[in-house]
Amino acid sequence: MRGGAVPHGVVEDPRGFARLVAQGRFDATALDALGRRWHLLDPGIDTKAYPVCLSSHAAADAVRDLMVEHRLDPSDIVAVRCVVPPVVAANLTYDRPATPGEARFSLPFAVACVMLHGDLTLDHLSGPTLADPRLRAAMERVSMRSDPGWNADPDRARLAPEGADVMVETRTGKSVRRFCASARGTVARPLSMEDHTAKFLACAGRAIGPAAAQQLHRHLSAIDTLPGLDGVLDGGTD
Repeated sequence: MRGGAVPHGVVEDPRGFARLVAQGRFDATALDALGRRWHLLDPGIDTKAYPVCLSSHAAADAVRDLMVEHRLDPSDIVAVRCVVPPVVAANLTYDRPATPGEARFSLPFAVACVMLHGDLTLDHLSGPTLADPRLRAAMERVSMRSDPGWNADPDRARLAPEGADVMVETRTGKSVRRFCASARGTVARPLSMEDHTAKFLACAGRAIGPAAAQQLHRHLSAIDTLPGLDGVLDGGTD
């Protein structure tokens, strides 16, 4: 900002910015990368495929994949046993959610919703969905256990910080297992452009309507070609 002034050493001073936000660590060479590396691109950002806490996504994805792979119907499943790292258990505190807010932080809800509907969308975060006796019964079949030794393996701690080891038991006595290190939508497993578009339209459409959402998406997709950003969030004119 022109005309502004700050004290010398505002970052590296013992009472400066580095001490406040970086536990006292200050690497001056990092300044050389400013304007050259953008974390939005490298390593990139996680996009949540489901509108609930990301900690539940790996388990939900594992169940979804197992059901497709083994052609399982919800009625075929008698138990879903999820082993997760401690941070996942700490984040997902509601085993039997009573409200949409609680459902956002519930592994049994996320897994049960995917079991019954094949997906978890904003429409599922509702009173009627939570009151559905089929969903309540499905949640009763889902359990979560925290593994305190999850992070003892450095590779697993790094590659699967919010992963899940899932065992699905069926009525025939067969058990199938899937380890899911990263959920769909994370940097490790990015969504396709089609999935990104569908998510944008589903979310924006609730706020501004389907037609306006389509128009806005077209403008944002061509943002590099626009002469300016004035009015871009209004959708512009086609």
